[in-house]
Amino acid sequence: MLVILGLAAALVAIELWGVLRPAPAGLATDAPVRAAQLQVFATRPEAGVAGDGAAGRREPPAVVLTHAARIPWSSGHDGLGRRAEAEGNPEGPAAVAADGAGGVLIVDGVNGRLVLRGPDGDARVLASPLAATTDVAALPGGGFALLDRLVDRAVAVVDPLGNLRAKLPLPGAAGESGLLTGVFASQAGVCVEREHGACVPVATTSGEPAAASGELPGRPAADGTSILHAGIVAAPSVRVHIARNEGFPPHHVFSREVLFQGSVRSIDFLDATRAGELFLGVTLDSRPEEHLVLCLAAATGDERARVTIPASPLPDEVTRAFAALPEGGFVYLFRTAGGAELRRYTCVQ
Repeated sequence: MLVILGLAAALVAIELWGVLRPAPAGLATDAPVRAAQLQVFATRPEAGVAGDGAAGRREPPAVVLTHAARIPWSSGHDGLGRRAEAEGNPEGPAAVAADGAGGVLIVDGVNGRLVLRGPDGDARVLASPLAATTDVAALPGGGFALLDRLVDRAVAVVDPLGNLRAKLPLPGAAGESGLLTGVFASQAGVCVEREHGACVPVATTSGEPAAASGELPGRPAADGTSILHAGIVAAPSVRVHIARNEGFPPHHVFSREVLFQGSVRSIDFLDATRAGELFLGVTLDSRPEEHLVLCLAAATGDERARVTIPASPLPDEVTRAFAALPEGGFVYLFRTAGGAELRRYTCVQ
């Protein structure tokens, strides 16, 4: 009898160890647990550092949802336009960009305008100087750069009030305009990204034509110094390559691969903030209904936290639904049939 009881106790101990033992460091299987924790934290903006309890433990790092503003589909001052007709592709807001004052500019193409929403939620409507604006980037000294890759095939530079400073045709080095993947701005000027690769100079921040040479090895980020490039390694693949350069002219900081638990369908978000955050957002083939956003350390590319965010159920084509806030965190424009929601997230350490 004693021998049987001893064997039973040993089996129970083995089972408990299998459940409670810590996972090996760096094991990819800890990602679903962490993502599930972050989804809980996203509903509790106060969750960051635990109080001085008996154990004195800190909560895990998290990406938290701190604010959400509802925006109706309308042509009114506080609305955004959306068109979904029986024939033709549905249309809605094409892109978002954050300025240095905490505001967010939304490209409202259906209403032919730009909507600037301040940090207090107040909306200001600006006229768009382009026929079909598809992307927007904030200029370092204020104002915005706009891209129309389909109709005007041009870049416009506007001041903070939306007044046109310059309108320049896309340079030949940019290649096929329909394949451009965004417009970006830095102290080096305004450039357009060629098929998620090099950024081709178009204008200075004041609107003068840029020199023909000086392509950047990626997209300038919101922190004002980083130049980022990311790509799926030999798609379909679970591997994403990311590289960060810094400065003008750029010097290499790091290159690394990020592994995911499933094939990566698309890279949806890539930007950095002055708070030392680097954001990488992807959609996996196995979970097309959500975005997975990683908060990485800008200096090394090490992961700090991650969060899953519902993807829009609408089929509208969008150039940029995410934008990093220069001082930290990011915004996401979530779109449904009933309206849009501008959500702000923060990476809590």
